[in-house]
Amino acid sequence: MVEHSGAVTSSSSDSNSDRNPTSSPVASLAASALQAIPTLLPVHVHVADVRGALQQVPGHDARTGAGTLRELWERQQPSRPGQNERMPFLETPAMRALGGHTVHRETLHAVRGDARARVLVSATPLRDDAGTVTGVVVVEETVVDAADETQEERLAIVRTLASKLMHDVNNAFNPIMASAFLLNHHAESPGSVREYAERIRLAVESGTGLSARVARFVRQDPVHEGGDAPLDLAALVDEVLAATVPGLDAASPDRGGCTVVREPGAPLHTRGLPEELRVAVGNIVQNALEAMPAGGTLSVRTYRDGPDACVDVRDTGTGIQEDVRGRVFDPFFTTRGAGRVGLGLSEVYGIMRRHRGTVTVAPHAPSGTVVTLRLPIAQGSGMAESSAAPGVETGPLRVLVVEDHDDGRDLLVRLLRSAGHTVETAQTCAEAKILLADELALPYHLLLTDVGLPDGSGWELVSYARGRYSSLRIGVITGWALDADEVDTRGAEFVLRKPLRATELLAHVAGGVRSTTT
Repeated sequence: MVEHSGAVTSSSSDSNSDRNPTSSPVASLAASALQAIPTLLPVHVHVADVRGALQQVPGHDARTGAGTLRELWERQQPSRPGQNERMPFLETPAMRALGGHTVHRETLHAVRGDARARVLVSATPLRDDAGTVTGVVVVEETVVDAADETQEERLAIVRTLASKLMHDVNNAFNPIMASAFLLNHHAESPGSVREYAERIRLAVESGTGLSARVARFVRQDPVHEGGDAPLDLAALVDEVLAATVPGLDAASPDRGGCTVVREPGAPLHTRGLPEELRVAVGNIVQNALEAMPAGGTLSVRTYRDGPDACVDVRDTGTGIQEDVRGRVFDPFFTTRGAGRVGLGLSEVYGIMRRHRGTVTVAPHAPSGTVVTLRLPIAQGSGMAESSAAPGVETGPLRVLVVEDHDDGRDLLVRLLRSAGHTVETAQTCAEAKILLADELALPYHLLLTDVGLPDGSGWELVSYARGRYSSLRIGVITGWALDADEVDTRGAEFVLRKPLRATELLAHVAGGVRSTTT
């Protein structure tokens, strides 16, 4: 190298070296190092030409036995986390790279030896001087950290759950939007107004039920004392059959004929959340019908077995293979192909667990499957329960509503006043404390507070009010899920989830008027 006019230039020998890089000792050393790198790292390196034919990588033995990218795909059977279906060949990182895209450390599951492992796959296209793609390099790193794998599985489950949740929420919003438009369009027709208002109410309740089921599914909370209701399990099964079977037949006329046999049974008194148990029975019935694409017989029996109220749902369909029977209660496991979420039986399992019951799946001779639900028989009928505490007078109340959301506060006030109650409002914890401490004003019978307030938590206000006004009734409104015993430990008389059911709110508010002395 020689210096000239402040610049660095190459000598003639160096110029020849530039034209033939491998002639340089340094370049040869670098090339050897690049060949050795794959042998030092826990990775597989694959190089393929534009036709997908795999090329030998110097210094590295991939040990796949595959000659093409397609053969490699068939041997590895790659899939995305949380999915059971093999990834389509054209969606693999290698094929996307051949299309000109670069893939950075995409998480996949693939066959490694005799088992499946989590791998991080990177792929990049190779181009000639004109920029044309001439091949692809794929680097696969096997991940052995069990904690990382568990976390990735959890994230995949959350992503799938979020996708299903948004799908179902949008389905709930759709009739609300349509009914709101029609409500405005037919505002002069009282009958139409009532009809569309009722449809909005049902759609909101459906969405609320979905939100509550997802929260309980994630948290796996038991149904606690006072959170359930007496019900006839046999009658509930009849309701599900009446609603589910015709809908499925109408939606899938090419499914083939399915005969539904409802074996008669006596009333079965148990306790639970009716909306959840309807979901459990409905999922099982739908699974049974889908297992008989060419037709068959669905038999449903309700009966008492010792201390248990039982439901058997039997089908004559394809049955469940022995190798997958142990996974049917796993979240998102499904044998129904791509695009099916597979939340059904895991949700059934969670519902039964929260109700202190069980669900079992077994083969049914000569073919098909039988699913059995078991719930504890209710002790006593419990059908006539008073909504008011014994010996407590009921009547109009003076209510303090603490809510910072303008529309929510306004509608809540209108709802309470429509029932004859006197209502005052505050938007913050500080405002509420000032109104509660006003000795010149009439005392409040009930404090009704939101949880999320601008200057603090509604639970802090509950604690403050309970410590100073022992006779004040306190109700809490929240959009968050609560622990089973959280209401008792925090001192609220009742807690209601948003969106509110008007009848439920008014029933709690009218539970009784207590002494107003402080």
